[in-house]
Amino acid sequence: MGQRWLVIETEPCKESDLKQLEKRLTKKYTQAESQLRKLCQQEFACAEDPFNAAKLLESKLPFHQLANIEVIEYGQHRGRGRPPKDSQPTLISHIQAEILPKETPITIAREQTGRFILPTNVLDADKLSNEDVLPEYKA
Repeated sequence: MGQRWLVIETEPCKESDLKQLEKRLTKKYTQAESQLRKLCQQEFACAEDPFNAAKLLESKLPFHQLANIEVIEYGQHRGRGRPPKDSQPTLISHIQAEILPKETPITIAREQTGRFILPTNVLDADKLSNEDVLPEYKA
């Protein structure tokens, strides 16, 4: 089956797609903040575990990245009441970071807005020119 495919780009479609992209970016940023907040509240027993968890979270973020990652370690006694004098505190690690946008995927997504593919089975460009495909489709 022969088909001719055209990539169409229009300004009204581009404006609409840019609005939708901005909404999607805002939603993804809110979700990333929520996930980072949960990660910052999590306690880790080892100093490397927070970095591994941060890498895992960052791999799930399509439009954002983690920056200024810091691990905070402190000692904490387990159990209730005053700890015995000879007891050693358990080291607990927490992570702190901030979320920054990834410029490359956002730029690519913005460049792709306003475009769509319009197929036609009229293969001869003399019968139906590329400029006439969209008005004919709309009619």
